[in-house]
Amino acid sequence: MNTNDALEAAIQQMRASGVDEATIEIYRQQMAMAQQMASNPMLSALTQQAAAFAQQMQNTDFQSDFVNSLLGEEDVEMKPETTLTPAQQWAVACGADLAFLNGYPLNTLEEDMDKRTMKKQLSEWWGVKNKEDLLGMLDYLEEGGQRNIFALIDKAVRKGSEEAAEEFLAGKIQDEEQLEVAVERLNNMLEAYEQFKEDGLWTESTTPNFIAWDMVRLINLCRNGFDAGYLSEEEALTIIVDVAQQLQKEFKSWRDLSIAYQFGRYVWGGDDQYEDLKDGMETLLSNKKSPWVNLDWNMNLGS
Repeated sequence: MNTNDALEAAIQQMRASGVDEATIEIYRQQMAMAQQMASNPMLSALTQQAAAFAQQMQNTDFQSDFVNSLLGEEDVEMKPETTLTPAQQWAVACGADLAFLNGYPLNTLEEDMDKRTMKKQLSEWWGVKNKEDLLGMLDYLEEGGQRNIFALIDKAVRKGSEEAAEEFLAGKIQDEEQLEVAVERLNNMLEAYEQFKEDGLWTESTTPNFIAWDMVRLINLCRNGFDAGYLSEEEALTIIVDVAQQLQKEFKSWRDLSIAYQFGRYVWGGDDQYEDLKDGMETLLSNKKSPWVNLDWNMNLGS
């Protein structure tokens, strides 16, 4: 048996095992490269390798992970088992932009961080040191968060020029330190508008909905609070599902929600994580394991 016959025999075995044609083509290309370096004594090893590969490829998860690794795509962290209902998983998935960025599983309430580490993180990032602090921060995000000041900055943007925008903000914000921060975020927003249009995320007529910025963070903060032991499972899920129901009414798709969150993140911190979030959105919208692929946006979440 020559090299080409061995390769074709292996490919036929892969087809018989149910491997899809896209994956087979990737395998064919990999083996073609290997053949260039192989000598005749290696033919049997090549055949054995292909047969073993075909057996592995019967596993759908392995197949997906193999293709993702070859294409350089990041995998989606999902637990093999979850106690959450589909509606609860949907609700948790509303925070997937941030959870995916942090490497957290997307189909469970817990984030797999030990209690001590999570408490330290909450203290350093949010100034939350106990349950009372956490509930206060959750109330702040739900009742207005940063979306009110972002909306004010957006009004400033529409004044026509950067000078007019800064003048508008100066007339609304008396505290010099707060004004300085607002002007910085004004500049971020101006850049964001251009960047999002350039990348085809928005059109000229798109109006930002800043609720995503606060609510996505709120969902992840509830997960943090559960891991820290500040919230019970019932408390955390009740809040998360309620927030998710609001988001389902505000947006038309997972993509719309994601873009709105990304815009808010850009306004808050500039472009330092923009590419990561944009790439993450594409992965979440295409990876076969992603909740955004498997859970319909219009799922009935109950009343």
